[in-house]
Amino acid sequence: MRGCQMRLSLWMASLWPGSAWAWRLGRWQGLALAVAFAVVVNGALIATFADSRGLSAVTARTIASIGWVSVLGLWALGLVWLRRDWPRLSAEGSEKADAQTDGLFRQAQHEYLKGHWIEAEILIGSLLARRPADVEATLLLASIQRRSKRWREAKRTLHDLQQMAEEEWLLEIGVELEQIEESESEECEMRSTE
Repeated sequence: MRGCQMRLSLWMASLWPGSAWAWRLGRWQGLALAVAFAVVVNGALIATFADSRGLSAVTARTIASIGWVSVLGLWALGLVWLRRDWPRLSAEGSEKADAQTDGLFRQAQHEYLKGHWIEAEILIGSLLARRPADVEATLLLASIQRRSKRWREAKRTLHDLQQMAEEEWLLEIGVELEQIEESESEECEMRSTE
């Protein structure tokens, strides 16, 4: 039942690109996309149905076609944004689920600080299964991967995070990437001295 409601909500939010992003997250980019979509839809409707006596039939059809292709392009962009940000947009995060995920994060931090990388990673994996867009948990995962010398995985995790994270997190992501580079170079130096 919940999956059906989620799909219905996703379908309804996808009808007007940017509207859910602007409304639920208060993002200007979402408002800009919603307004641009409105302008392009109106322009395409006018180009399709307005009297085009001053234009040749081919020119009128070309303008209408460009308008409808633009509508489809903006709609596709809206779907991409919606799919990427759906975990933040959806209302499934009840207080109980938030308390559980916060508890998982605290447990993962505790295991991380004790140096129990496997246990911490398992907890973070459970948390990210519930909240895939959790930036702090993803940063902790990258740090666990770095400390367990899985630098390639850590870099991939951080590069994926850069794509979805807001600007305020880019500094922390950059610091973690630098720490990975330092760890890799220290490992190379230790191997060369042996």
